[in-house]
Amino acid sequence: MKLNGVTVTIGFELSSMNRDQSIGNITTLKKLSIGNEIYTMISRPWMTNKFINTLVARFPDRWKMAPLTVANKVLQHELLRPGKEIEVVGDIIRYAELDAFGYMSTAEKKGSGKTGISVTLTRKAPVSATKAISLYSWKGDTGFYANHAMVSRYNKTLPKEPATPDPYSKEESYSLFKFSVNIDLRRLGEDTWYLNKDIIGRLSTDNFPDIETQGGKVILNKEKNLLEFKLNPEEKVKRVLDILEVLKDGLIAHGAGEDYGIVPLFLIAAPVKIPVPIFHHFVRTNPKTERIPAEEIRNVINNNGYIIKENGGENPVVFVQNLRKDILEDGELSYYDYEEFKNYIKTHIE
Repeated sequence: MKLNGVTVTIGFELSSMNRDQSIGNITTLKKLSIGNEIYTMISRPWMTNKFINTLVARFPDRWKMAPLTVANKVLQHELLRPGKEIEVVGDIIRYAELDAFGYMSTAEKKGSGKTGISVTLTRKAPVSATKAISLYSWKGDTGFYANHAMVSRYNKTLPKEPATPDPYSKEESYSLFKFSVNIDLRRLGEDTWYLNKDIIGRLSTDNFPDIETQGGKVILNKEKNLLEFKLNPEEKVKRVLDILEVLKDGLIAHGAGEDYGIVPLFLIAAPVKIPVPIFHHFVRTNPKTERIPAEEIRNVINNNGYIIKENGGENPVVFVQNLRKDILEDGELSYYDYEEFKNYIKTHIE
């Protein structure tokens, strides 16, 4: 069965660190109204940033931060460096970040005359993510704070004008969140740039051999004004397994002096025919028990036609990690173990 994608949904506990704009001296949470209830959320860009930072920290040899530049007063990834000869400085072969999470390099204009360039290059992220949404509703919790310790420390010096505390309030939340990631294997590891004749004519190919030593192939098609990048299959497999590894083990996450980390208490993953977040909509809590109903997840595993199944449809290729016994109700979910799941992914990626 052809493997076109992998979908992963995790459940984790976190205090909301990705906050919204302040109202007066009250720092607010990002929130969603669903039905008659209010739920906290963590933005997709914040989650993606933590995702990338963790990959770079965990696998520094394979995941490096792509170069950045400012063009037309816009901060963006640097893909082409202008000059009499134009150099490729950012690509999906050398920078897994660009391959997995995409880029937008718009209307890049530098220099003038024969040294400037004008080009727009974009890549939709093959590794896409949702917001993290709380599974428990928000009840209006708020904390009142002030810098008492610093004031006391200063006043012990007997200043002429003693300091007074600066009070502030923060909306607070500690909840179980769900977060989903989809890997589109049809697009991961392949990229095509459509360039104009001027850029194609001035494009330097001197560093193409160096790029290819990083695990891929660079193809320049002057007739069609195309520059293509193709990652080697073995490097593509490594990137997919890296992504699964950090989602399974946890993400670096801290802000405003708080550091809880994003540690999955529950995870479910499956290879799919179409990269759709199948499990995301079924990971929710029963209002009476505040636990995730396992029976609903079993139903989607058994009945959704996108999940790849072996042995004539009798054996769904699903990995479930449940690290805390109070997360699920209706029993455990038992399918592939992690090593079996990894081996299936490794041997079926094209």
